[in-house]
Amino acid sequence: MKTIYFISCLILLSFSLTAQTEKGTFSVGLHTFSPSGLNVEGLPLNLFGRGTGFGLAIGTTKTKIDGKIVGDTENLYTLGLNLNGNYFIMDNFSVGFGGSFFSGFTAYYNGGSENERFAATIILGGPEMRYYVGKGKTRLRFTGSTALGALHSWENKERDSDPIHLFQIAAGAGISYFLTQNLSFDFGAEANVFKLKFAENHIGINQNLALDLGFGLFF
Repeated sequence: MKTIYFISCLILLSFSLTAQTEKGTFSVGLHTFSPSGLNVEGLPLNLFGRGTGFGLAIGTTKTKIDGKIVGDTENLYTLGLNLNGNYFIMDNFSVGFGGSFFSGFTAYYNGGSENERFAATIILGGPEMRYYVGKGKTRLRFTGSTALGALHSWENKERDSDPIHLFQIAAGAGISYFLTQNLSFDFGAEANVFKLKFAENHIGINQNLALDLGFGLFF
């Protein structure tokens, strides 16, 4: 509820400000973050859904034979968001910092009782840049970023002692539609490469293409 209130305040604030993508403008954005497909041994992150409803995915998986549920039922939840702040060092070109947060779990139920749960959180942060093409309400947007962070995991609510170190590099393109001079709705796609460092000589590499949805405010 607090998050919805915060977003509503930002949207209302945007109608009283005048700015866009000129040099000296500052922008903040809230976008989806979907690191789906990360395959961690012992942790079924690869089963997590791809969040397209503003970074949120909720689902259930079950098997029926002759109308009866067989085996475990899987309940799934993921939430992934990216918050960024950028400063336009020249017209249409900005540099800044982005932070990403991801949380999710898969819970297994049998006979109505939970018997196993795997969960994980990811926190990443690093520099990014954005370039806008055009001057009208609809503009092309190109992005690039790198980030460092860590993945923490839980099995049956017991946290693993050693985090997995992450490195991400991403590039994307899309369209920003300016609902007002200060508020944009952004949609597009982003290609990601994740490196997961399990040990000194054990590196996992994941590549994926994720949907990019979000909003931007320009001051």
